[in-house]
Amino acid sequence: MKIKKINEATKKKIILLLIGLLLVIVDQVAKFLLIDKDITLIPNVLSLKFLQNDGIAFGMLNGDLMLIMVVTAVILGFIIKLIIHYFNEKKFIYATPLILLLAGGFSNLIDRILRGYVVDYINIQFFSFPIFNIADMLITIGVIMLFILVVRDLIIPERKRKEKKEKRLEKKEEKKIAKKNKKEEKIEGKEEKFKDKENSKTKIENDNDEKKVQENTNNVTYTVNSKKNKNKNKKSK
Repeated sequence: MKIKKINEATKKKIILLLIGLLLVIVDQVAKFLLIDKDITLIPNVLSLKFLQNDGIAFGMLNGDLMLIMVVTAVILGFIIKLIIHYFNEKKFIYATPLILLLAGGFSNLIDRILRGYVVDYINIQFFSFPIFNIADMLITIGVIMLFILVVRDLIIPERKRKEKKEKRLEKKEEKKIAKKNKKEEKIEGKEEKFKDKENSKTKIENDNDEKKVQENTNNVTYTVNSKKNKNKNKKSK
């Protein structure tokens, strides 16, 4: 049975989804280990302190749990739809921040379903800031990345981006061809050297054979002349 090779686009999809899953697992493991804990990492700077958060990111909008869960589920459903769209379009640069948003939102949703609240644990102490978790960080990073992409799209039209991409691909292809040609030239050079070496070896062998033939001819001639001389001597006697 032949195993089909996974194409580049499918590899990227799998990698992004695995990264998202891994981030959810890391956040959930941290929450599980830090319930009711207060661990100082750097005195007066950073600690891991358990906090029960009944609101959304960074402890905002404390309120009705069911409402928050429904709104979160709807938003996550919309994000999933966008991820599928960008996967199909092979626009992974847009799918990446959406994966971060999905991972962060899904991890906090798991908390609300299992515990009825979100576990926050990262406490920055050197200035006043709400206690948060890894999921909150993922959501924040995802939003910032999306904002940058939107601003980029507004400043640089898609046509210009495509042209730049095509030029990059052309340069990449040129480098690839140049590398291939260089490799072929190197192989050809080695083959020529090998041929020269073989020709030189053959020539030396031919020269040696000619010398041997000449020596044998000389020996035969010498032997024949010697016999003639002996016969002459016998006759003269």
